[in-house]
Amino acid sequence: MRTFMSRRSALTKIAGTSAVAVAATHLSHRIGAVAAAPAKKLKGRINHSVCQWCYKNIPLEELCQAAK
Repeated sequence: MRTFMSRRSALTKIAGTSAVAVAATHLSHRIGAVAAAPAKKLKGRINHSVCQWCYKNIPLEELCQAAK
């Protein structure tokens, strides 16, 4: 079964797929850079808090380690 696809819709699909591929590549590089960056020492002027109800799908132990 053949379906008709216009040139315009084909170009739109190709452009959309290309944009998603470029965005995914760029995002993976940024995530890698953030993971490799050294953690900055806080100055102690701001008090932070975390509520577990916002992160109900994360076990408490993992939440504590991530917040630390």
